[in-house]
Amino acid sequence: MDATLHILRRSLITEDDFAREPTADIIDVMNKRQYFLFYLGCVLFIGAFEGPSASNINPARAQKSTKQTEAIALIHDRFLAQYITGDCTDAGQYLVSQTSDGSWPDIDYADRSLNWVPQKHLDRLKQMAIAYNNGKSPFIASILMRDAIARGLVFWYRKKPAADDWWHNEIGQQLVLEPILILMDGAVPGDVVQNGTTYLHDPVELSSYKVTGQNLIWCAGEQFVRGVLRRSEEDINQAVHAMESVDTLTADAEGIQYDHSFHQHGRQLYNGGTD
Repeated sequence: MDATLHILRRSLITEDDFAREPTADIIDVMNKRQYFLFYLGCVLFIGAFEGPSASNINPARAQKSTKQTEAIALIHDRFLAQYITGDCTDAGQYLVSQTSDGSWPDIDYADRSLNWVPQKHLDRLKQMAIAYNNGKSPFIASILMRDAIARGLVFWYRKKPAADDWWHNEIGQQLVLEPILILMDGAVPGDVVQNGTTYLHDPVELSSYKVTGQNLIWCAGEQFVRGVLRRSEEDINQAVHAMESVDTLTADAEGIQYDHSFHQHGRQLYNGGTD
């Protein structure tokens, strides 16, 4: 996928979805001049949320909260619809070759090199998660596949593979983990998914790396997905604002330039990267 932040005139949430008494927050976002593209190739946005207190909620605010909950559920479903179209050709092979502890014997989990070998573990789980959800797969809703994916995630959390390069630790593995968690949300035990969300960072947590440009978009994407999985309006709202900070023309920083090219790693043209 081209990593340049193209501005598209569509969204995961459309006005039609909120044609029935839309909230002011949603309308405010719909009136923005453009929406924001992040690493998945989808445009993600949601309005500023106001979470009501647990008690003494007046009917108007309760209705607003319900609509916001439905909005998050809608985004979740559209993520799911996007992810299940991925490749799952080798899912059956990975199911058979996985060991009882959730690992694979041909993967060197101690590797820390630039071409980080342990990520193959997540790549395999992703194919398996797609196979579990794809209606054309022979493993649709397979209990064996579901349990193998859960074992694989638990092994990853326990083993905690790490690379010498910060990008694999903080962004690279998350780009593969995110679709696995979305695909298996509600299928595997809730703690397996929620433990996975601890790997999903926000720009503040990675501030020491001074993430900018595409790295900032990926990081904000992590927080966005975390918000969807945790049903956290705060995470989603903060992630959108972080993406918005990249949606500006600049001549002095990484990001979109005035000629609509995209600079990353200083004054270098960035035309593509890891999807």
